[in-house]
Amino acid sequence: MRVIASYPPAVTPEQFLASVPVADPDDLMAIADKLAAATDVVERGAGRILARRDLELTAPEGAWSRWWLPIAPVISIASVEVLHRDGQTWEAVDPSRYRLARGHDEPQLVWRDGGVVDREVRVRVTAGHTTDAVPLGLRRAVILLAKEWCDADLAIEGKIEAPVLSFGVRSLIRQNRYRRPREVA
Repeated sequence: MRVIASYPPAVTPEQFLASVPVADPDDLMAIADKLAAATDVVERGAGRILARRDLELTAPEGAWSRWWLPIAPVISIASVEVLHRDGQTWEAVDPSRYRLARGHDEPQLVWRDGGVVDREVRVRVTAGHTTDAVPLGLRRAVILLAKEWCDADLAIEGKIEAPVLSFGVRSLIRQNRYRRPREVA
């Protein structure tokens, strides 16, 4: 998954400061960094995109006519491209050939003509919630995790590897986790 464009964050530093007393409320850049990192951890754990953004996803090669996207919610599909048989160029697919089904809770890319794709597919989507519609549990998980990092005075630099999540954060993520449906043969 590749981020193409981002919109306002799920939790702003001002919202964080209104919820949590911190030692140095003047360092908004450090708080914003912690919130961005916490949002990333929560999104990956929950499989849900919190704040609205444009993403590029790649569907696996194989014979399929319906693909459950690995994230939720998905607002719209901007474009679909199929890898050319030469394995190097991408061909745009006419939007009349596909549609988004159940974007809010079980997002699926469905071929309208019932056709089957046997090549790799690249999909650009707009996903996430509007700022006021982010699930409360996930918003609280972001705030709690960022607060724990502020309390521990952690510096968020570079890549975060295997963060240890507190019971509260894990519980909030687990309650709101999106799991892609499994196909039964």
